[in-house]
Amino acid sequence: MLSKEKSSVMSLIMVISAILFSACGYHSVKEASVHRAPHIRKIYVEPVVNKTNEAYIENTIKSAFIEWLIKGGIFQVVACPEEADAVLEIKIVDLKSSTLSQSTSNYALEERLHLTLDVKLKDRSKGEIIWSNPAFQGTADYFAVTLSEREIARSKSISKLATDIAERAYQLMTFGF
Repeated sequence: MLSKEKSSVMSLIMVISAILFSACGYHSVKEASVHRAPHIRKIYVEPVVNKTNEAYIENTIKSAFIEWLIKGGIFQVVACPEEADAVLEIKIVDLKSSTLSQSTSNYALEERLHLTLDVKLKDRSKGEIIWSNPAFQGTADYFAVTLSEREIARSKSISKLATDIAERAYQLMTFGF
């Protein structure tokens, strides 16, 4: 009797798995992109507007977004807006740092960066916004024992945060695209 129950349970699991996997909607982003805006193939990334006091972060953010646009393989990044089908606008709205742990002398040992961007992908021919998020956020943590380590760790953390947020934005921009 036990083997018959196991057999029934296994059959039920196989049927449920077949139903779930056949309806899960997995497809490549390249296939999906043809359905939503097939004419968007070339993107111009505008100079990033930096509303924070963090020097040169706009360069790090722009480089990360360009890297993901190229890495994704769907789009070609172009040098001027006239060559583009769409324009990517990025504003760095906020960058805050908060202490997660501190030493006995109240020196921050671990900090968290909170980055907020306003990101828009605009179709040049139609003048429409294809995708936007005015409060696109990401966080990254870093450790530092000395002041010199802190600056290096913060810089590396900003680079990692830029890459991570650009990847997430790219995935959301191209989902169902």
